[in-house]
Amino acid sequence: MTTNTPQRATTDIHHGYRLTKVKRMESRNGIGFSGTLTLDGAPVASVVQEGCGGQSFVHFLDGRGSATEKAFAAAAEAIFGADAFEPTESLLWRLETAAAIGRARTGAFVFGQAEADRFWDEDDADGGSYRQVNGLKKADTAEYLRLRYADKQPFIWSNDAATFVALDV
Repeated sequence: MTTNTPQRATTDIHHGYRLTKVKRMESRNGIGFSGTLTLDGAPVASVVQEGCGGQSFVHFLDGRGSATEKAFAAAAEAIFGADAFEPTESLLWRLETAAAIGRARTGAFVFGQAEADRFWDEDDADGGSYRQVNGLKKADTAEYLRLRYADKQPFIWSNDAATFVALDV
């Protein structure tokens, strides 16, 4: 089958999507955010989540109902399942979480593949849990883990992958 659509060489856990230029805000009813949705580093939409319990507003640069919008919806369904409740909303919140961890001054980490997998599991009570060392600069986290916790199979946050990756010890 031939296609004029560029095919991605690799697929990461977010299918190449990231949320950049993120600003968080507090409303009377919760936490919201705004930012730029990118695909492989290129802007594809602006996003606003007002924090009032409703859906996010996603304005795709090539318009409503565009191929870009459909590709984002397909990626969300591939990640969360076709029967998932509001998969695109879940993906936006996941991307906001990744952006927040990426902006932190201290490095985030977990121990072992099970904890790394559990981090994104919305059905797990321990999902979303990770560790940080207060006062330790992000740049020093890998060396700290190699020296103190190599035996615990540390996974460290990768801004490039927007998830936890195994640390070479």
